[in-house]
Amino acid sequence: MIRILVVLLFGLFVFACTQEKTPEPAPQNSVKTAQVQTLNLFSDPIELQRFEWTTQVLSTWQRFADTKPTLLLLSNDPLLMPVPEPLRAEVAEHLKQADPGLLAKRGSLRSADPLLLGEMALDAALRAGFFSRVVWAIPQQEGGTQIEAKALGQQLLDAGLATPGEVASLHPVGPLVEGRLRDTPFIVGSLSALQTLNGPVVVHIDPSYYEKLYRNEIRTPLLPLVKTSLEQLKALQIKSLGLSYADANLDHRFALDGRYLGDFLAMMIADPQKLDAELSEIWKGQAEILYLKNFMQKEKIAQIAKQMVTTAPRSAWVKFTLYRAAQESDAGEAALQALAEAVLLDPVYALEYENLAEQAYDKGRPDAALQMLQLATETFPDNPHIRLKIAQLSSELDDRKTAQHLIEQLQKLPWSPVYYPQMPDYLKGFAAHLEGK
Repeated sequence: MIRILVVLLFGLFVFACTQEKTPEPAPQNSVKTAQVQTLNLFSDPIELQRFEWTTQVLSTWQRFADTKPTLLLLSNDPLLMPVPEPLRAEVAEHLKQADPGLLAKRGSLRSADPLLLGEMALDAALRAGFFSRVVWAIPQQEGGTQIEAKALGQQLLDAGLATPGEVASLHPVGPLVEGRLRDTPFIVGSLSALQTLNGPVVVHIDPSYYEKLYRNEIRTPLLPLVKTSLEQLKALQIKSLGLSYADANLDHRFALDGRYLGDFLAMMIADPQKLDAELSEIWKGQAEILYLKNFMQKEKIAQIAKQMVTTAPRSAWVKFTLYRAAQESDAGEAALQALAEAVLLDPVYALEYENLAEQAYDKGRPDAALQMLQLATETFPDNPHIRLKIAQLSSELDDRKTAQHLIEQLQKLPWSPVYYPQMPDYLKGFAAHLEGK
């Protein structure tokens, strides 16, 4: 039943996305620390502006908007999904301040009344006039296939990310494609094909960049892949106003298993000398685990994960690595203990409880699924979608009182007529169903 109802709910959404809302974890670095001055990327000390939600990067971009810099975007997703027309005026008004807390609270389908989604970040920024030019570095290995303007334009058009007029402006310029999107000069190419970028530049790295490039540890070892991208950035000799990254796990744009990439990037950017240095023992261990997964070496992986925890007992991503190793070794209790410890260090890892709930339900254990959702809601108490799932399971398990209480709460929320136009009717029908049980 829970699966059927969740599928039904997805059908209500105007935009296909994910389904939860969380209490806002503070951004890892406050935007107030950003300085409006250019720095030599990978020469001068620079701090990675790291966020949980993709929409929060707008707070950094807004801070530099008066300078009208170039945006260098490393991403597989150009973040150009149009902001819904009925919300554009409200989005424009909020972007005058671009409060990171508000952008988190109303920046995804996790809330009842979203304003915009992570996939809309660049569209919103361009409509606000933040940049003089955008350079979209697509994930492509050096020596990859030449980008074709016609094919690129068709992909953007089919995805609803560009208008026919914008697509018509795209044309080849050497190994690059140039044109105008949202009335802003737009350049597309691989990092290796770019030349030195003149003027102040804001750099944003999206995790989808590495997700697209990565195949496996045999063909494309991940950590060396990341280092190579940073070396390519260094070669561009960029005068940077700032460099940002959004973990995007809460957006469900990037898997929890890759959350450690934010830590790795922050370390490399804070100390560029590490680009030429050997990896530390912790990162060597992670690289070895990634490699051994290709050969199903579960016992060896578990051994390495335990050693990593001994070395870095306060690292949430290391605890999560231990959790995954224990889970794959069918050590259920040890896995849940490691996950709980990871959640204590980094609450975002509580997203895994929802994955476990789905797995439990698929195995015919709605009771276990409910237990996992209750653990999730301890971390994300304001998440309306977790509460709805709990209501669904409670109803299935004949706990009508709990289901009715939750549905009554959900009916009081200000559901967006843009993103959730049918949700009030759905909840009304659910309430009537419970009354008739």
